[in-house]
Amino acid sequence: MSAGARPERLRTSSRQRPQTPPPLPTAEARPVPLALSSLRTEGVNRDYYQKKRNAGRTHKQALVALARRRVDVLWALIRDHRTYTAQPPPRTLAAA
Repeated sequence: MSAGARPERLRTSSRQRPQTPPPLPTAEARPVPLALSSLRTEGVNRDYYQKKRNAGRTHKQALVALARRRVDVLWALIRDHRTYTAQPPPRTLAAA
């Protein structure tokens, strides 16, 4: 299999035509990403988005950067077995 190719579905009937994937949902039916919905209210997410926009990024680039940052925060919370608080915990120096 080459890169980017998806595997063929197994055919359980005698039909010979290839099965096509279902159509993509329309723009109205697509779910709104959390990063986009977080821009509606004032706060750190909107400030980060504005910082990226002021740095010359397009809307889409700034939105992707915000989404990546939110995923990084979520991953750190899972990794450290913590719950979210507005203020990050104090950093401790690792023993050398």
